This record gives sequence, C-alpha cells and structure tokens, in this order.
Amino acid sequence: MVAAAAGNRSDRAFLGHPSGLGWLSFTEFWERFSYYGMAALLVLYMTHSLLLPGHVEHIAGFGPFKAFVEMLYGPRTTPAALASAIYGLYTGLVYLTPLAGGYLADRFLGRTTSVTIGALLMSAGHFLMAFDVSFLLAVTCLLLGVGFFKGNIASQVGGLYKI
Repeated sequence: MVAAAAGNRSDRAFLGHPSGLGWLSFTEFWERFSYYGMAALLVLYMTHSLLLPGHVEHIAGFGPFKAFVEMLYGPRTTPAALASAIYGLYTGLVYLTPLAGGYLADRFLGRTTSVTIGALLMSAGHFLMAFDVSFLLAVTCLLLGVGFFKGNIASQVGGLYKI
C-alpha cells in the first residue's frame, strides 16, 4: 500500500508534495541537527574535559586508538591537537560510511530498515557520549548510524516521486 501511494499523484498532503516528504524532511532535520551539534561541541568537549588528566585514563581502548591517530598524523602533544585529529577522522568518516550503509541497504537490509538501524545507532551514540568510558563506542555508534542513515534517507525521498 505504501509503495503504491509513493508515486501516486493524488498523494499531495505536504505543500503539494507526497505526504512522506514531510516525515523524511523531519527525520533528515534531526540527523543534521545531530551531526552539526556534534561537530560544534566535540572538540570543545574533548579539549575542556575528556582529554584532560583524570578523564582520559577512563576511556575504554583509548591507548591503542591514540597510537593509531598518532600513526596517521604524527605525535599529538596537546589535547587540542589530539582533539583536532579525532574531529578530522570523525568528519571524514561521516561522509565515507554512507557508502557501506548504502551497499548493505541495497543488497541485504532495504532502505527503511537501514534508516531505522541508523537512527537507533545514532541515538545510542548520543546516549553513550554521557560517559567517559564509552566515548570511542559512542563515536563508533554515531558513525555507523550515519552510514546506515544518510544515503538511504535521500534515496527514499527520490522514491516518493514517479519518474
């Protein structure tokens, strides 16, 4: 029924567009809010709290992760330098992971299931950010969530219109 209504010209409940566009726009808005909110706060959080003595020792798996970052970028001697490198990796992977998410959606999961998985993973990532110990797991959840979510929500918008 939903698939049949997707291209139906009489389904124009959202400003002359298919009604699903409102839901997809609303959902995409919150994903962008998540990304830009994280982008604005991530480096501040790391430099003023997380990467300071007394906190950094509690991050699960941080030693090997820091070694990996320093292998990529060279030694990071200040919290600001390390935070900037982590932010750069985060930002780059936000735009790379949708390739894998799109592939998995196309081959195995479907777009709707992938968007749902992505939203749940991003929600879990934001929740896990509240705890120092789970910082790397939180960032991983956010990246995987965006990977499942980003490309698949855009393709659903395209699916609303009949060609």
